[in-house]
Amino acid sequence: MHVTQNMPEQQHGLLRAAELINWKREHGALQVPVTPLKVIISPQLNMVLAKKKLFSKKIKGLSGVHLCINPSKGIYLSGGWGTGAPALIAVCEELHALGAKEFYLTGVCGRLTDNMNEGETIIASKAIREEGTSQHYLPVPADRHIVCSDAAGMEKLAQTLRIKAGTFVTTDAPYRETAEKCDLWRTEGAHMIDMETAALYAFGNFYNIQTYGLGVAADSLAGNQWTMAKDYANVQKQLSTLIDNLIETIS
Repeated sequence: MHVTQNMPEQQHGLLRAAELINWKREHGALQVPVTPLKVIISPQLNMVLAKKKLFSKKIKGLSGVHLCINPSKGIYLSGGWGTGAPALIAVCEELHALGAKEFYLTGVCGRLTDNMNEGETIIASKAIREEGTSQHYLPVPADRHIVCSDAAGMEKLAQTLRIKAGTFVTTDAPYRETAEKCDLWRTEGAHMIDMETAALYAFGNFYNIQTYGLGVAADSLAGNQWTMAKDYANVQKQLSTLIDNLIETIS
């Protein structure tokens, strides 16, 4: 596993997730039916839940929806907390404080090149940090890249799911993906663009836990022109299949 030193103790935030969790417990604002250990996260979880059965065991008191799909393994589906790195990491902090040590981010991503098919799934070996959340967990290096917190596990997961590994770009501003920026990201080897992966990898490295970012290719920025996915229903289907395969793999 790739290990990065945590920040010195005095650099930890004044507000800690564990303290907030304890406060919620003391005030009856938190219900955790099963301790979360492995969490499959998706900003677009609502796209696939309608096709899955409803689960009665839910965490109450955290932002979003957190459904226990395997009580014996502590596996949860998490979504509905919004979009982007700040929203993701805020809920990951609380889930980690509750016990989660593995996070699997799934979602639809933009394609920067034509070297992949619409609906194809890619796992991020590293991500280019164009968002702000990651810098609060790890200093920004000269090359701005951050690697998966568990490189060996990432490669094994890619083999199991029979998918390719690639480089993601994570941005806070999807409407500021200029031609100049896209050209730069391609020279840095980027394949896909999303709004969460780099922050998740910084979070994983900071706490020395397992984090993986997986994206289903949807709309395209190839040729510096935006085009919507031609068959978005198939993209949704592939996302649902990815989540099903992940559930089977980690169960």
